[in-house]
Amino acid sequence: MDVKNVDRVRDELKGLLQKQTETLKAQTFGGLSQREWNDFEQRRERIHDLTVLLLTLSVPADRAA
Repeated sequence: MDVKNVDRVRDELKGLLQKQTETLKAQTFGGLSQREWNDFEQRRERIHDLTVLLLTLSVPADRAA
């Protein structure tokens, strides 16, 4: 497990989740444009990919096999 890679993925994931929270708050109080919904969906997909990657990086090498 490369700690730098884990930290990089975790930092990106944290930023994306914060943005998703802000977007959901904006949607609650005023709605979102189609572009904002598209951006939200793209971030959701990236969050999924990063979560899978983070889990993969977090598994000890002897358990990954």
